[in-house]
Amino acid sequence: MDVVSPDLRAKAVQSLQPVVDRGHLVGPGGSTHVAHCHHYNCFLQKTLRSRSDTGMDAVLVNVSAALFFVMFVRAFDAEWSLNRRLAYAQALFRVRGYGNPQVTDALESDTITATASHYSEGYKSKFGVQDEPQDFFLTGALQGALTAAYGCDVEVEQTSCIAMGDDKNTWTVTRHSNRQDNVENYMEQAKRLQQHRDALTPNPKPENLPAPPVTSAVQNMDLVGDPEKGLIPAFNVYLTFIPSLYYNICSQIFLDRIQENNMSRALGVRLLKEAGHVCGFYTLGNILLSSEFGLLRKSHFGPSPGAHDSMTALFGVVNAFGWGYWQLDELSDDTLSFSVHNSYEAYNYREYFGEADEPVCMLHMGGGAAIMNALRHGDILNFNGPIDRDYVNSVFKESDGFSSKEEQCFSFDEDGRPCRFRVTE
Repeated sequence: MDVVSPDLRAKAVQSLQPVVDRGHLVGPGGSTHVAHCHHYNCFLQKTLRSRSDTGMDAVLVNVSAALFFVMFVRAFDAEWSLNRRLAYAQALFRVRGYGNPQVTDALESDTITATASHYSEGYKSKFGVQDEPQDFFLTGALQGALTAAYGCDVEVEQTSCIAMGDDKNTWTVTRHSNRQDNVENYMEQAKRLQQHRDALTPNPKPENLPAPPVTSAVQNMDLVGDPEKGLIPAFNVYLTFIPSLYYNICSQIFLDRIQENNMSRALGVRLLKEAGHVCGFYTLGNILLSSEFGLLRKSHFGPSPGAHDSMTALFGVVNAFGWGYWQLDELSDDTLSFSVHNSYEAYNYREYFGEADEPVCMLHMGGGAAIMNALRHGDILNFNGPIDRDYVNSVFKESDGFSSKEEQCFSFDEDGRPCRFRVTE
């Protein structure tokens, strides 16, 4: 499979930059991105698709399509040829860790293929061989990119999938030259987002961030997809940098549709928090066990760091992921308290939906509980095995574990204060 040109790859790599005063990562066209690994991405997708009557398959595709359409419309230079626009999208998808879809094939064919895919391979590794395609995110990203490149409605459908045991992913492309229904819908969503964004006042950057040299070191790491496969192996996981609004929007639609189908919204919230719990165990747990983290922690705290030092270093790593700025407020045997300035979940909710009625930081709540469960019941700092189902089950053999509460949320706080979390048994 052809690799993208060096100049476009460099342009794609350089397009993602940290916003120092907010703790976010801004990419092409002003879009914000966050780092997530295949464990969280695939488990949350499975959660969102847990009820077929909610119609979330189409949502997962359409939300991705809308976000990438807006991103590329703003990022494409008006003088670029169609070939260069598709080549840039191809380069961006690879460096962000999505896989290696050959987007430029759409110039002469109605088919796009990929021999590597973050979602498809991640889904197969976590849940086994599937009976239907699983790369809803990349399907939408391709649809959004092609719609922006052509300036008319384009439909993309996945027809084969690595998660199904196929040797590659395949998408069919249908171009509607005289139709712009999706284009108009995407533009309306962009206007709505911009209106809320203009009215937002972010939290100021905290003065005493945890382990800032660790954050800087992670920001300077080469966390981009390899040129051939477009995957990012790092910290014992596969990372992606995805539009931060993607899961915010999908999760809120999921909660609304659960209610429409006479199910408890509280149940939906618990499911989303559990996805964050999984992220905490597998993403943050694997970070703690990784060789990269060991070097970062040692360089900042020396050869014999304690639990507090390790958590401080972990927060320093997280602060490079675009999630907002994490601050460690308290850590004892039975309590973890932390604050998040400009939590991407709360910040993005206000960007897209306006003020919330309840706490919205499901990832942060679940992740905070997982940190304490792994630290206090799973002895994660002295654990030498894999983070897998057996390990997670062993953590809860003698205890129901820690739970987390969001005591203050930027999404609806009248004074716009940072989000605050408290984790206890």
